[in-house]
Amino acid sequence: MRTLLRGRGLELESRSLRIAASVDMEIVETDISSSSSSSSGGKESVLLRIGDVETIVVPPVDPALVPYTLFFEIPQHKLVLRDMLRDVLTGKI
Repeated sequence: MRTLLRGRGLELESRSLRIAASVDMEIVETDISSSSSSSSGGKESVLLRIGDVETIVVPPVDPALVPYTLFFEIPQHKLVLRDMLRDVLTGKI
């Protein structure tokens, strides 16, 4: 498959190169100050940035329905999370 794509002038970035590039990728949460926090139960919205993709995350209506997960910053996981966030934002899911 790679040979066929290369023959057509298309070069795919290898998985190992993508993972190596994601080592320095940051996952950043920034609180967004808003004057009308009554609709979110007094909680502030958060700006979430994973690499070059960012979105606003609003607090859930019922926090009990959101599971708590322990996250380890593994480059491959950060890459998958960034790709999943990009897909959600572009409506591909």
